[in-house]
Amino acid sequence: GDTNTGIYSPGADQLALATNGTGRLFVDGSGRVGIGASNLASFSSVANNFVVQDSAGPGGVTIVSTTTGSSNIFFADTDSVTQGQIKYEHNGDYMRFYTAGSEAVRIDSSGRLGVGTSSPSTKLQFGTSEDAISWASGNGIVEAPNNLYLCSVGGAGDVLLQAGGGNVG
Repeated sequence: GDTNTGIYSPGADQLALATNGTGRLFVDGSGRVGIGASNLASFSSVANNFVVQDSAGPGGVTIVSTTTGSSNIFFADTDSVTQGQIKYEHNGDYMRFYTAGSEAVRIDSSGRLGVGTSSPSTKLQFGTSEDAISWASGNGIVEAPNNLYLCSVGGAGDVLLQAGGGNVG
C-alpha cells in the first residue's frame, strides 16, 4: 500500500528496491549489487561487484560480530581456497592480516605493528632478527636499542654503519 516503496525495474535487465521514493538497492544484468549506487558499470571493473555509495557524506560498510567473536573479510580463489584474510578480533581488540593462509601482520590494541610476529612489544617489530627494512631508492635510518643503521641505496654502493656493535661496513 505504500506507493513510494517497493521493487521496480529501473531499466532493461535491472532490479531495484526503493524506500521513501528513492532507489536504495540495485542489481544489474551482470549480477553486480549496489547499495545507493545504481550505475555499477561506471565504477572500476576490477572492483564493482559490490558497490556502496553515500552521496550525502562519508560512506562505509560495517561488519558486526559479538564482543568475543571476530569480524572477517576473506579472499579466495575459484577453487574456494581462502588464502587472504583481514580479521578483527573483538575479544582482544587486535587486527590480523593473512597472506598465503597464514598470519603475516598484526596490529594490537596499543597500535603496535608486528610483521611476522603475533605479539609485538614495540611500535614496529619484525618477527626475527634476520628480518630487515629496505628501501628501493633514497636514504633510510633504522634505530634499535643498541644499534643505529644508516642506509643509502641507489648510489655507487650501499653504506651500512652500525653503532653499538662496533661494526662499520
